[in-house]
Amino acid sequence: MIGDARRRSWRLIPAASRSARVRRTSTAPAVESLEGRQLLSTSTGFSYVHNIHTSTGINHIIQTPIGIFSLQVTGPGVLEARPAGHGAINLNVLGTTTNSSLSITQVQPRFHVVNSLLMIQNLTIKSGQIGNIQASAAELDGPMTLPMTPLTTPINTLQFGALGPNAQINVNGNLGSMSVQNDVTLGPSGHVVIGGNLNSLTVAGNLLVNPGSGGIVVGGNLNGLTVNGFFQGQGTSAIDLSVGLDLTNFTVLSGSSNLGAVRSANIAVGKDIVGLDIQHGIFNSLITAGVLIDGSPQNSSSGGNIGPDGFNAIFDSEILAGAQINNLTINGSVTSDYVTNPKP
Repeated sequence: MIGDARRRSWRLIPAASRSARVRRTSTAPAVESLEGRQLLSTSTGFSYVHNIHTSTGINHIIQTPIGIFSLQVTGPGVLEARPAGHGAINLNVLGTTTNSSLSITQVQPRFHVVNSLLMIQNLTIKSGQIGNIQASAAELDGPMTLPMTPLTTPINTLQFGALGPNAQINVNGNLGSMSVQNDVTLGPSGHVVIGGNLNSLTVAGNLLVNPGSGGIVVGGNLNGLTVNGFFQGQGTSAIDLSVGLDLTNFTVLSGSSNLGAVRSANIAVGKDIVGLDIQHGIFNSLITAGVLIDGSPQNSSSGGNIGPDGFNAIFDSEILAGAQINNLTINGSVTSDYVTNPKP
C-alpha cells in the first residue's frame, strides 16, 4: 500500500516540480531537423525515412540493408517503392511525360558493409513515357516497362549502375544515350531492345551476353558503342548485338590473356560498320556488315585498329562485309586453327 501511494504521489506532482533525473527519464521522443525539415530519426529494414517536399518534386528517402538512397521524380509524375525481398525494391513511376526525370542516388552507405548498388527487381513506367532515368546508384535486374508494352516515346538518357541477368529494357522510339557504370550481364531472360536510333551506348565495365539472352538489338543506327572492359558473347550460333542500319565508332578497350577483347561474339549490322578500335583482339567471333566495313573513324582520320592479345589480333574469327572492307590496321597475327580444330 505504501508503495502504491508513492507511485500515485509521483503522478500527482507537476512535471516542473520533479527532480532533473525524473524529468530526463520521462522526456517524450523528439524529431530531429534535416536542413530545416523534419525527418524521423528511427527506421528498421526497408522503410521510407521521409518524403521531403522540394521545389522540383517529392524526394523519397528510403533505407535499405545497404544504406540510404534518394529517389526523386522531377517534372510531372510520382513514384512508389515497395520491398521485393533480399534487399531489392519494386519501383512504380506514375503520371510521367517526356519532361519527367527519375533520379536515384545514394545518400549514405551502411557502415561496415561493402558498398553496393540498390537492386531494382521491377521498374514500371505506368504512362509509357519518361524523358530521363539517371540511376547510377542502382542495378536493374528485371523489366523496365509496362507488362508486355514497351516505352512508347523517345528517351533522352538512360543511366544505370549495372544491368543484371534479368534486366529487360524496351524502347519503341529513339534513345539519346545509354550508359552503365559497371558491368552488363544479360542472362536468358535479359535483353535491351531499342526500336529506333541509339546515339551512344557506354559500358564502363564488361559487356557479357550469356547463353539464351536476347542480347542487344538496335533497330536503326547505333552511333557509338564503347566498352571499357571486354565484350563476351554466347557463341556465333546466336546474335549478341544486332544493328538494323549503321554501327559507328565500335570501341572495346580491355581484354585478358589469350581471350581477346571481343570474344565468342556474334555482331550483325544491316549496313555499315564505320570506325573500329578493338585494342586487344577479336577471338572466336563473327562480325558481319551488309555493305561496308571501314576501319577509319567517322571523322575520316586514318586507320582502324585491331590490336593484339599476346601475338594474335584475330583468332578463329570471321569479319565479313557484303561489298567492301577498307582501312583496317591489324597490329598482330591473324591466326586460325580451324584445320586442326574444326568448329561446328
